[in-house]
Amino acid sequence: MNNKHKKSDTVSRAFLQRKQPSGFSLVEMMVAMGMFLVIAGGAVSLVGKHVQLYNPSQNQTQINMTMRSAIAQMQMDVVNAGSGYYPGANMPFWPVGLTIVPATTANCNATRNYVATCFDQLTVLTSDDPSVTSMPAAAPNADELGTQPVDTTAGGSMYLTFPDNPTLATLTARAAAFNAGDEILLVQSGTATPLMAPIILTANGVVGPLGKTVKLAYGAFNPVTAASGFDTLKIFDNADRGSFGSAFGAAAPNRKDYAIKLIPTFYKVDTTVANNPRLIRQVGFLGNPEVVAEQIIGFQVSGWSSLLGGYSSTPANAPAGVPPGYNNDWTSIRSLRVVLTVRTPPSNDPAHASSNSYDFGPYQVQGTSVVINPRNLSMDN
Repeated sequence: MNNKHKKSDTVSRAFLQRKQPSGFSLVEMMVAMGMFLVIAGGAVSLVGKHVQLYNPSQNQTQINMTMRSAIAQMQMDVVNAGSGYYPGANMPFWPVGLTIVPATTANCNATRNYVATCFDQLTVLTSDDPSVTSMPAAAPNADELGTQPVDTTAGGSMYLTFPDNPTLATLTARAAAFNAGDEILLVQSGTATPLMAPIILTANGVVGPLGKTVKLAYGAFNPVTAASGFDTLKIFDNADRGSFGSAFGAAAPNRKDYAIKLIPTFYKVDTTVANNPRLIRQVGFLGNPEVVAEQIIGFQVSGWSSLLGGYSSTPANAPAGVPPGYNNDWTSIRSLRVVLTVRTPPSNDPAHASSNSYDFGPYQVQGTSVVINPRNLSMDN
């Protein structure tokens, strides 16, 4: 019996020992929690430092991509500047391919007040492509029978006669391609010193009464008394008036004057959204503006002139009477230099604001300068 009771007591104690709770004591738990907090705090601090490094890196990548995209688009347009002009013209001067309107407000980075006048404007010019529109260069005259020359000094009506003798349907389609506000270039061909004239259409084109021409209404252009406002594309060069005339068509027997519709591609900075100046590309006068790049705080364009011997653009604060940039002499441009400055979106968080050395704003800034050689403006004079 006694042995039996001993054995029973031993089993009971073993069972009770197995049932006792196991795990950390309170002290062990507090030590473990303290170690966890120290390690977690260090990890959070390390992650925070890496995030601060990661965000600027991402911003830098973004503005680099923005600049590359904008410059690539501009290069594709500029290399084709001056293309599509009628090849039969005896023109000793360069084709019209690029015009530049310089900024009129200087030192905008000092105030960080980026308005439209802080930026240059670039216009790339080509003529209407016959392979796309089937619209060859047309002969301009003041009457539908082609007996009277056009006198641009008075403005009025002009009739275009096409060499391919188009059908009425084709003529109607061509007339529809001319819109009020379009700029047309009249050019003399077959003369020792050919002249030209830029004119602005005041109404949409229509088919002439005899059904053989396109009738255009245009505003006056007088190269002697020309004033600003008549030449949207800034082709007229006040310092080179000798290249511009006022009489075209129905002239000497060996002359074959013609008119071409100019197709502009505008590059300008839109500042209607004050905290996000955007570089806009617009093809044609009625084209839809396309945003090429955002957060633009610098857009400068200068042309390399063989006459001036270098890149030239007049400062915005130049004295009155100083010709703009390259003297508006598109005939002397051989290459183009574009300087583009882009920023990251402005930061409103004082903890993450950074200051740059360009305008000391709370954002990162990066700029690039590229030289573009238009292939159609690179022939020898």
